[in-house]
Amino acid sequence: MEPLLFTNFSDEDFVGRYDGKDTKIKAGQAIYFEDHLVAHFGKHLCDREMRKMGKRIVDEPYKTQTIKKVHPALEWVPGKHQVRVNKEIVEQMKDPDDELKDLDPKTRLINKNKTPKKVDPLVKARAAKAAKKAQKEAEEEFEDLEN
Repeated sequence: MEPLLFTNFSDEDFVGRYDGKDTKIKAGQAIYFEDHLVAHFGKHLCDREMRKMGKRIVDEPYKTQTIKKVHPALEWVPGKHQVRVNKEIVEQMKDPDDELKDLDPKTRLINKNKTPKKVDPLVKARAAKAAKKAQKEAEEEFEDLEN
């Protein structure tokens, strides 16, 4: 379980439901959750936004672009309507100087949400590079599926 930053990229509030509990994330808000919740909420946020725009849920290139707005390490499982966390991208994005890295995951999650979210330009660049690579791989995989 790795705390990941969930970003509600939409212009309206999002209510994520998990295990019978609702969690409201305001429009434009970014908050840390356990990685499986980021994937779960991300899937439902993307579904909602795609329906609002009149996009089909199976529109692969658009799905890939949309899920990356939630978190660069999220990706759709090919041929299924599921989202997973790409652990390789998460590893590439980790900050080696993170003073919380030695804490247990639950404590890190709580502390990350208390800490102001400053994005180190190096971490941001790593994330962009990893997301671009993942997008290219997803597009190639989609092309292979079409053939």
